Amino acid sequence: MGSPLAKPARIGKYDIVGVIGRGGMGVVYRAMDPQIGRPVALKVLTSAFGEDQELLARFYREARYTGGLQHQNIVTVYEFGEQDGFPFLVMEYLEGESLDEIIASRRQLPLGEKLGIMVQVCNGLGFAHQRGVVHRDVKPANIVVLKNGTAKIVDFGIAHVGGNRLTRTGQVMGSIYYMSPEQLNGNLEVDLRTDVYSAGVVLFQLLTGALPFQGNDTGSTLMKIVHEPPPLLSKFMKLYPPELETISQKALAKDREQRYSCAEDLAFDLARLQQGLTHERVDDYLQKAADAIERKEFTSAREQLLQVLRVDSQNSAANMLLREMQQGLEQQRRHQQVKQTLAQAEEALTYKHYDSALEHVQRGLELEATNAELQDLRAAIQRAQEENARYEDALHRAELALKKGSLDEARKAIGEALEVDAENPQGRKLAASIAKEIEERTRQQKAAQMQVVRATNSVEKALADARMHLFLDQKQEAQEALQKASREVPQVSRDLRSQWEALREEVERKLGASQGVPQDSGRGPGEDSTASVNVTPDSQARTPQATLLFGNQHATDDIIPPEMRGSNLHLPEHSGGIPEDLKEFLPSRSTWVRPGIWIAAAVLVLVVVSYIVFWPKPNSGGNSHVQQNNPRALDSGTTAEATYAVINAEPWGTVTDVVTLKGDRVKTVNDQTPLRLELPAGQYRVKVEGPKGEKKVVDIEVPAQGGQSYFVVFHRPDVGRLITRQ
Repeated sequence: MGSPLAKPARIGKYDIVGVIGRGGMGVVYRAMDPQIGRPVALKVLTSAFGEDQELLARFYREARYTGGLQHQNIVTVYEFGEQDGFPFLVMEYLEGESLDEIIASRRQLPLGEKLGIMVQVCNGLGFAHQRGVVHRDVKPANIVVLKNGTAKIVDFGIAHVGGNRLTRTGQVMGSIYYMSPEQLNGNLEVDLRTDVYSAGVVLFQLLTGALPFQGNDTGSTLMKIVHEPPPLLSKFMKLYPPELETISQKALAKDREQRYSCAEDLAFDLARLQQGLTHERVDDYLQKAADAIERKEFTSAREQLLQVLRVDSQNSAANMLLREMQQGLEQQRRHQQVKQTLAQAEEALTYKHYDSALEHVQRGLELEATNAELQDLRAAIQRAQEENARYEDALHRAELALKKGSLDEARKAIGEALEVDAENPQGRKLAASIAKEIEERTRQQKAAQMQVVRATNSVEKALADARMHLFLDQKQEAQEALQKASREVPQVSRDLRSQWEALREEVERKLGASQGVPQDSGRGPGEDSTASVNVTPDSQARTPQATLLFGNQHATDDIIPPEMRGSNLHLPEHSGGIPEDLKEFLPSRSTWVRPGIWIAAAVLVLVVVSYIVFWPKPNSGGNSHVQQNNPRALDSGTTAEATYAVINAEPWGTVTDVVTLKGDRVKTVNDQTPLRLELPAGQYRVKVEGPKGEKKVVDIEVPAQGGQSYFVVFHRPDVGRLITRQ
């Protein structure tokens, strides 16, 4: 094996695992019995014993004595052997800490627990004494306290082999404090009462943390042990039972005849005192454990109950509280699991993983079926599922409607979806797309509306120009004026188309009559076929969805742009009348010529032919030249909308204000003509500003039903040119 100070791989049949400790007499290894897998402590003596046959023989004999001691408070010796001239002892491997380490740590131990340790030590010594074995080296370093509170005595006789104390330097110093006076007196035979004295020293040190006899050096310490009386516990302790002082003084008596005669007597007195303290301590532990259980502090309750069971393992109250604590721990464990599943379910619900959330809730209800939070969460998840299904359905309908171009249906469906989940990015994105499409559709509708209004304005102007040319017998110019508006005719109302068509036919007849050509289908010779415009017959069915209003007439689908069909648009009325400034050039509706026209013509002729008949031109009586035409009656079955007035201007103008005849402002407009003003029936003044900043005031009258059209001319016709051409 070599030197025992070097770590061998194997000693005897035991595998060496590690070193537990080293001393002047040898080494203690941690080893493993490979046959049964049991850990053991293996102590190997140094060469000092191997060279002295007498001492070696005594070591063998005492090892055999110790091996026969089978007690719960004495370390068990399994085997004694020798390898390469070195004896070794195989003992029980103890997992715990020495009493020396406990004292040095100054750990606060209950008094009853300290007394319990000493009772176990005395019981172990008494068992050895009954078999004729005296330990002779009882000290805290040779007492090991296991984790379960059991005290074990180790090193029986190993430190005292031979006639003299064969220890190396330092070991005597380590044990001298626990030697009895008779051990120091070589004339007295040492018996079991020396172990009683050593146990008394250990008891004193365990209670107070100090040694009873300790000098500045070895000599003074020996003098104290031999001659000084043992100190009182009261010098080191305040609260302790008075009986404990008596027990300590008796165990440390100088005269061994005055000591306890055996370790069992010392154990008896200590156990009796411990029992009284234990009852008090147990009651305190039980009360603390019950309070901890009430507060659901089960870990603290468990520690208190273990203290009780360490002293009294059969305590019924402690066992009952232990079962209650275990039930509470189990309930607490289930509650923690429920909280965990609840958190997992809430997280899954946050991410809209409804199936996963329901699975977590179901697991929680299996642990705690009556949990109100889980039940409420399950109901919330089910509601969320239903709302999500409604959301997905509405979103799907909105997408389909948008693809089909049904914007009203799409807007309604996306509104339903956003009512369920207004923050969903997918829904918000689709809503934005629908809004953009509606905005574009509205823009197209307004553009089409303006297109129709411009067409109406163009056709009305063409009609007025053509009538003026006919009045001046300028038939070709009249035909050209009508031809210029031929492209806009299909976009205007039926009534205005009928007027245009009738005037076109009249112009063609007059052209044919002047050229001596018979009329064919109302078209004059040489007239371009493009002058004819297909007009929808009155008998054509009207489309209910297309209700473009021109004056009091319903438009048909042939004048509605395809992209606008199906929409409801309300446009300004146009009566098809002639501006007031141009009426003076038209023939009278009666057989008599209006005097004003002849007067105006005479004035112009006088300038041209150097003779003049002066006749003052009648004043129109207004602030502007405005034509006021009564609108035609509504077609049969047509109901009037809100009363209104339509303001047109030539070439164009801006309506700024509407006031009453008394000057009270009705509304501020600032919109360009053509403009429809919805007003209550009555008389008003409308302020209009021309293209070059000209300002005119139009007196209008809004009828009780339907509307009235007014036409403002900012630039009058060149009458001189007209007369010259005539």
